[in-house]
Amino acid sequence: TQLGKATRMRKNFNLASNSFTSSIPTQLGGLSKVTSGFSLASNKLCSDVPTEVQALSNSVVSSWAITTGNAIGTGCSSLDYLVFPTLDPSTVTSFDYGVWGPYYGYTGTIPSQVGTLTGVTLFSLADLSMFYGISGQLPSELGLMSQATSLNLGSAYPYASTASSSIPSQFGQLTKLTYASLYGNKLSSSIPTELGNQIKMSSGFWFSYNLLSSTIPTQLGKLGK
Repeated sequence: TQLGKATRMRKNFNLASNSFTSSIPTQLGGLSKVTSGFSLASNKLCSDVPTEVQALSNSVVSSWAITTGNAIGTGCSSLDYLVFPTLDPSTVTSFDYGVWGPYYGYTGTIPSQVGTLTGVTLFSLADLSMFYGISGQLPSELGLMSQATSLNLGSAYPYASTASSSIPSQFGQLTKLTYASLYGNKLSSSIPTELGNQIKMSSGFWFSYNLLSSTIPTQLGKLGK
């Protein structure tokens, strides 16, 4: 809220394309001298635009972007895409956040508790927009979902998600997978040789648009055999 005290700022107040949540602070209305470049676009902001902030649009003559890529006008308490839902491992066999999430995608890190979902056959945190997506490290506990046949942690757009760790070798334990997607993240390092254990892979192995390097494991030749 203290940013509202930057009363000498005249242009280019830009917080776009981050992961800010909750409502817009009314104190930003104190930036009354800004005349060009005021952007909060592509975050995860909710509720209504405070009248103090909306009043700034009268003086900002160019590059005003507040509502684009946010959930302005939606009550913050209803945005369940901001948190990972509480799931009962004993009953959940399919989890597709494209269905659970009202904005067609999950945002944030994947909690290690997903490892308790040992009965899940379909697990998807796919980002179907360009504004959300997983981030941080992929937990090794994903390898505990031993019944999974479909795993989708990809994005509909290249590099839209920001998972930036290496691929855990424990993914090789998912030997029942017929489909796997990590498309459009920023995963680095090499592909674990253990992924060659996924001999039932038949419907798709999407690891493109990442930052993977080193050599292609020869073990991948066993996929689908």
